[in-house]
Amino acid sequence: MSCVGCVGIPDRVPRSVTGAIYTGWGMRSFAVLICLVAATTGAFAADGPLQPLAPPLEKPKPKGPDPHDPGPRRWAGLYFGVNGGAALGHSNWIDSAASSSTGYFAINGASIGATLGFNLQSENLVWGAEADWDWTNLSAQTLTSCPLGCQTEVSWIGTARGRIGYAFQDYFAYMTAGSAFGNLRTATPGVAVVSETKFGWTIGAGFEARFSPQWSAKAEFLHVDLGEVSCGLSCGITVPRNVTFTSDIFRVGINYSFGGPKDRGDNDRGPK
Repeated sequence: MSCVGCVGIPDRVPRSVTGAIYTGWGMRSFAVLICLVAATTGAFAADGPLQPLAPPLEKPKPKGPDPHDPGPRRWAGLYFGVNGGAALGHSNWIDSAASSSTGYFAINGASIGATLGFNLQSENLVWGAEADWDWTNLSAQTLTSCPLGCQTEVSWIGTARGRIGYAFQDYFAYMTAGSAFGNLRTATPGVAVVSETKFGWTIGAGFEARFSPQWSAKAEFLHVDLGEVSCGLSCGITVPRNVTFTSDIFRVGINYSFGGPKDRGDNDRGPK
C-alpha cells in the first residue's frame, strides 16, 4: 500500500471544538506512523493468511518384527524328537601280524530312533547339547583275504553331542560334534563271534526349520567312527584280526519343543 493519501496533510490545523492544538511536527509524525502500519498490513495481506506450522513427521512403524531379531527364547528350551534315515558305512578286517587286510567293504542300512536335547540362546547365537539313540540294521560280509568270510554288523548307534549355530527367525543352521557309541559285532560264520559296545567320535552339521510354535523339522549329516574291535584269534581260527567301522549317516527328524517359542506372542510373525 502506498502513502499517497498522506501527502496533503497540512502542517497546522485550527483549534478543534475541544480547544486542543496540534503542532505541525506532531501531525506529520502521526501521518508517517499511519503509512507504516498500512504498508505492513498490506504486505502480510499479499502473502495470504498465516498458516499453522506442520506437525513433525513421525517415523513409520515397521510392520511385523525386526528381521534381525530372533525373537524371545525362540529356540531355547528342552526338546524331544524322532529321526530316521540311511547309514552308509565301511568296515575293514586287518591282519596286524601279516600287515594285510580285507580292505574297506561297504556296510549300509537304515536307522531310526529318538532324540533328546536342550538349547540356550543369546540373540542369534544358539548352543546346547543333544543325545540320540538309533536302531540300525547294518550288516555286510567279505571274502577278500578271508576265505571263511568276515562279517561286520552294527545293531544300534548312539551319540552325545554339542551343537552351536546361527538362528534367523524360524531357521537354525548348526554344527555338531561329540562322542559316539554302538554295538559292533564281528563274526566268522560258523567259527567265532565277538560283540562289543564301542566308543568313538562323531562330527556333522544340520539345518532345522520351525513350522509351528512348538514343532520343527531338521535334516542332519553325521560322520561316525567307532574305532576298532581288537578281537585277536576270536575273529577267526587263522590269524589275529582287528576290525574297524565308520559310517556316514544322513537323516531327517521332527522335534517338539517344550519351551521358548510359545513365549513369543501371537504377533511375532508379523501381520497375517
